Amino acid sequence: SIVAKFSHSEPSNEISPMAFDQPYHRSAWRVFCETEQTQSYFRSFQHSDPNKFVLSGYPKHERLASFIGKGSWPIKNDGEKAFRVIWAPHHSVGSDWLAFGVFHRIYRDMLSWAQRSPRIEFVLKPHPALFALVVKMGLISQADINDFRARWESLPNCTIVDGQYGELFDASDLMLTDGISFLTEYQLFNKPLVFIDSQRRVPFNALGELASACAEHVTTMPQIEAAVTAYANGKPWQQGEERARLLEKLLPNERPSTDIVLDAIAGGFKV
Repeated sequence: SIVAKFSHSEPSNEISPMAFDQPYHRSAWRVFCETEQTQSYFRSFQHSDPNKFVLSGYPKHERLASFIGKGSWPIKNDGEKAFRVIWAPHHSVGSDWLAFGVFHRIYRDMLSWAQRSPRIEFVLKPHPALFALVVKMGLISQADINDFRARWESLPNCTIVDGQYGELFDASDLMLTDGISFLTEYQLFNKPLVFIDSQRRVPFNALGELASACAEHVTTMPQIEAAVTAYANGKPWQQGEERARLLEKLLPNERPSTDIVLDAIAGGFKV
């Protein structure tokens, strides 16, 4: 978790009890922590044996990193290579929960931008719950979602991708997201990340602040277009030092995390 709380109604603390101090956490025999920061969050509540919180690293990060150099892009282009953008909108479009999502505010503007930007290719990688949720919440009608999807996928420089994404990340040039987990995961691929800040979201915790510092922040559609266009025109990435600090935390061990998990389980049986 990179957020300090999971809803605006949750008490304001640096560390969310919802994320790190549930009865499930207290009763678990072992809890495997992806970073030292995460381990410290679990231990700070002092309701469990601190030794059961094992710094393992995160198998998902290692799995994603295994796709570096194995990119595959879903848009076929026989001409000059276009600038490849992943647009990854989050599903927290309401205001009472995490409140990161802005898809309902910008989806028409994104379609218009894509229509007049043939030299940029856009892969829409939505959270799996996004489309159903914006309809359920009454933010966009099902007819409008269907129309948007049809018009988006009719463009030669646009498509929608679901499912696994390691190869997609590697083949891309930039990510545009208002989301959460991708703020850390995409950094593994050493590419520009532009974060659309909803300005109504819940706050980051310390790990989230570091991940946030590795992204360029925008809040409006003109800023989104300007930021992405600048990178498409060769703007260098300027958050390299921040990214290096984040990756040091995200990949804390030289050994594979799965080995550490298995050894901790086997070793625990012997005690």
